[in-house]
Amino acid sequence: MGEEGSKNKIVTKEEGPAVAQKKEGDKKRRPRVLMAPGMNRCIACYSCMLACARMVYRSYSIHKSAIKILTRGGYTSKFVANICRACIDPPCARACCVKALVPREGGGIRYHRDRCIGCRKCAEACVVQVIDFDEEEKKAIICIQCGNCASFCPHECLTMEISPHAEMNKPGGAFPTKELESPSPERRNPNDLIHDGN
Repeated sequence: MGEEGSKNKIVTKEEGPAVAQKKEGDKKRRPRVLMAPGMNRCIACYSCMLACARMVYRSYSIHKSAIKILTRGGYTSKFVANICRACIDPPCARACCVKALVPREGGGIRYHRDRCIGCRKCAEACVVQVIDFDEEEKKAIICIQCGNCASFCPHECLTMEISPHAEMNKPGGAFPTKELESPSPERRNPNDLIHDGN
């Protein structure tokens, strides 16, 4: 009986790390969404915008970036990140008539750029107005939650995190967007809805 107990202990010890590895692997495989928790450290170096333009859209122009770093006004105010909110049921995908935008598991969209016909319906449907348009190629510039911008940020202002809303399959996307779903008539400026990490 003592031998069986020691065998069980050995098996448990051997299985422990394997189970931990499996759980860690599951965590890595779960979809992540872009968030901006550290915008108080942002110095507007535009590394994130350049990374997006270069890595995703093959351009050296920050105008072809799906993320925009803006100031709230004036030279001394802090910076904000104008980013996709990774909606669970994205209105941009619903508005796309050619299925160029497909809802992504965990929030946000998958973008099939070759299907885009440049109708701009996705940009009109976006509740936070973060979809831009490439005038040269007549295609949408839209965040695909790839994380390139976060990996190139030298001050760790941006991160890729598992969205609690996405995990629980709650509507509203990666950020609490009750206000965005039914905006009040007083808030007409889309810059009022920019995520500043607070």
